[in-house]
Amino acid sequence: MVPGEFLISRLYCNPNKKSFNIVFHSQFNDNKVDSWKEVEALVPLKNLETVYLERNPIYYDAGNQLKADPAYRRKIKLTLPWVKQIDATLAQ
Repeated sequence: MVPGEFLISRLYCNPNKKSFNIVFHSQFNDNKVDSWKEVEALVPLKNLETVYLERNPIYYDAGNQLKADPAYRRKIKLTLPWVKQIDATLAQ
């Protein structure tokens, strides 16, 4: 997979509306996402259920690039509250 590529993880039909819904899974880990404004660009994607952003510059603590920012998951959840999974962990 190419970093930043969107995957369609589920395509299902709503029998009452005779329409399809697409659920997205995004994988941006090990990339160069260094601004929370870049994460805000995902806000229009209301079908986004899973997002992987680990090991990007926003993932690390500002003072220690070897340690994860303790607020990383909370910041994603505040920006994308409908997301069900952040990295490999279910979002609460």
